[in-house]
Amino acid sequence: MKIVYNILVFLLFAGNITAQQLLIQETFRGGVSFDGESESGLSWFDKDTIVFANSVPTGASLRKAYLTCSRLKYKVGGNGIENGVMIDFNGNLITIDSSNVVSPKMTVSPIVPSGEYWVCCKDVTFWALGSGNKLITPDHQALFWANPTYGYGYVYFGLILLYEDPGMSSINYVLYVNNQNLLSNNSRMFNNLNPIDSTKAVALSIFCGNIQPVDSLAFTLNSSLGSNYLGALYMNINNGDPNVLNRYAAGSYFYENNICTGLMDDSPDAKIDSTDALVNIKSLVKQNTTAVSLLSIGNVDLAGLTFPMLFQFAYTTPCPPRGISVLFEDSICFGQSLSLNASTATSYTWYPSAGLNNANIQNPIATPDSSTNYTVLIDSAGCKHTERFSVNVYEIPEPNNVIVQNINCGGPAGYIQSVGLYSTNQTYVYDIGSGPQSSPAFFLSTPGTYTLTITSNAGCSWQNSYTIAEVNTTQANFTTSGLPAVYPATVYFQNNSTGANNYIWYFPNDSSLASNAIYVYNQPGTYSVTLIAYNNFLNCSDTTYAVIEILDSLSTPISNVFSPNGDGINEYFVLANNAYQSMSYSIINRWGEIIKQGDENIRGKSEVILWDGTQKGKLCSEGTYYYSLRLKDYSGKEKTVNGFVMLVR
Repeated sequence: MKIVYNILVFLLFAGNITAQQLLIQETFRGGVSFDGESESGLSWFDKDTIVFANSVPTGASLRKAYLTCSRLKYKVGGNGIENGVMIDFNGNLITIDSSNVVSPKMTVSPIVPSGEYWVCCKDVTFWALGSGNKLITPDHQALFWANPTYGYGYVYFGLILLYEDPGMSSINYVLYVNNQNLLSNNSRMFNNLNPIDSTKAVALSIFCGNIQPVDSLAFTLNSSLGSNYLGALYMNINNGDPNVLNRYAAGSYFYENNICTGLMDDSPDAKIDSTDALVNIKSLVKQNTTAVSLLSIGNVDLAGLTFPMLFQFAYTTPCPPRGISVLFEDSICFGQSLSLNASTATSYTWYPSAGLNNANIQNPIATPDSSTNYTVLIDSAGCKHTERFSVNVYEIPEPNNVIVQNINCGGPAGYIQSVGLYSTNQTYVYDIGSGPQSSPAFFLSTPGTYTLTITSNAGCSWQNSYTIAEVNTTQANFTTSGLPAVYPATVYFQNNSTGANNYIWYFPNDSSLASNAIYVYNQPGTYSVTLIAYNNFLNCSDTTYAVIEILDSLSTPISNVFSPNGDGINEYFVLANNAYQSMSYSIINRWGEIIKQGDENIRGKSEVILWDGTQKGKLCSEGTYYYSLRLKDYSGKEKTVNGFVMLVR
């Protein structure tokens, strides 16, 4: 009944099968060995040492070594900032980060949309050993607590060793990476396989991360021979102790000379069970099969989620062996393009297709928005292989802001300074035409237009032009005291200039460099006073001047006619005061009668009204009137002025 049930489920979901992402397909003389570690729950938090059980046989040479893992978004405290991790691989510190991602983003469950993960693959051929490869992973919990901005963990590591031996049979090795969200049911299609020789062993290895207890994930294989239930993967925790568990559920194996051999507890039979994730599907596929599919059914809930990562096929094919497939790597700056050049063949399928002008030609133009690992499936008369291209995209080093400060004439230099430029693992040099420097600030004493260029250590540049002006902030200003004054007069000049530290005063036949000045005028007249204020240099100056009048005390301007008729013109008999502080006066008619008299303080009054043409509120008649004034100036000298005035209505 179990087999019938899975056939029915397959039929229900066959219409929703999604092709898995083909990463590697190579045909060569030699073999493959794989081992990995699948951890359960949050045990991946801990620092761990993994000694991989796979190796390269004596007499064979290492062709390629790939380290795979899962990139998990840390849901507890991280805010999603890419951090990468340093791992120790055979005593070498290497970085695993987002540039090693080879799958689209996936979610572990529709009810946990923030639980995101990716599959990573890094070429470690340079550091790999023939056997005893050792990996030391960091303490993720310590990393996260040390820097809460960290957003990702790198876990569930596997090691693929491809080796060559001209004396061995030809092998076709295929690596697919999962590209589906984790649902309770998933149907995965594996197409574009080179023809399978089903008279020989056909290895299928399933590597999952975070395998859970009790029927975590069950698989059914579908091929042209029908549907076959393979079994379920699960991992038991011993005695309830989360630190004591069987971590080896990786589908570990060797395949060489048409024979599949299991490693650890993996057995190359037609079933998977518990931590045995290796199956020989020889009897489940027809000769020259080029496509199969898997239906997975899992218990997906908040407590336990198994992440399918890798699906590996190793078998014999009639396709001829090829040379080593090289990973082509190149770098561009954001917005730039480059040509991807594949080997000559019949047809091409590039993926992902994002950023390519054509995903089905030999040499597409790539303009990706971010670092992307491209794989091209190349078909030569029905025999397929893959080539891989890694394009690193570096950001343009555009600052958040550029501060421009003009030159203060005679004072501080101007400057141009970029602000807010930061990226992990990037350094920058700055240049305005005078040579590169590491400081983002340039101090300038010469006005002009400067082009700021910022270049990252990845070779990406940004530039913009800025104009620096020379600004004169000096303002000359002064006030006087002691005016109005009658000669000889001492006048005080108070300097109120700003933005200056040097001064030049110009007086009649004299000058002064003092900040504040005093000058004695010995003759009456009109005089100009000039102040030049400057900041360090005369070309950074400002000039102001004033005209002052020194009075002759014998001069007493007074009108001799007025017309108080209400027309608003010449309504009063007035004294123009320019030098006096007090006076006493009397107005007399022609018969000697006093019409008006009084004493008045006229200090600071420029015009003094002596008479409005009335006597005790009554209008006086037209005619000639006489006045007598006794005036005292600011020096205390007194003078008497007598005269007449005509009243006309």
